[in-house]
Amino acid sequence: MATMGTSQMTGYQDLITWINNLPDQCLIPDLNNYVYGQSLDDLKSRLTNLFGSWLFVDYGEFSTTSNSNSMRTTEKIAITIARKITDTSDQLEKLIVAESTLDMLRHLYAHMISDAEKDNLFFSSRENIINSDIVPFVASELNSVGWTLMIDGDASDTLKIKELSRSFDTTM
Repeated sequence: MATMGTSQMTGYQDLITWINNLPDQCLIPDLNNYVYGQSLDDLKSRLTNLFGSWLFVDYGEFSTTSNSNSMRTTEKIAITIARKITDTSDQLEKLIVAESTLDMLRHLYAHMISDAEKDNLFFSSRENIINSDIVPFVASELNSVGWTLMIDGDASDTLKIKELSRSFDTTM
């Protein structure tokens, strides 16, 4: 992700430091790669030279509901764990890949719930994970098979829009 290694952009070095301080032990030992991109083309180009399994997090969208006294934000997050397959993979190989990636995703979700129960999940607490679905991920254009966990996390104005709107109030 940080292919430049350094940047003048504010916050870049802070993120590098944070990443470097992550534990060496992966929570999901069979997970081989983390892929970042903001478009399907980005994803395709990054997967071209990868082998094995990969994790992709789509931070999705935010929805807000408000009344005069409060504002709630729902964030939709999609987490995909998939494995690249060959063009010649048969149905049995695809089944094995589907089972192994589902097991990895199941472990990841269990870790997330554990973190949420301890209030260590940055976007939500356990009681705020209001909906979740696990759906198959099959992308022939990416030569990959796996699963996607879709989560709706609900919390009180996580984007701080209400607070920001009050900063514009000035009395004359």
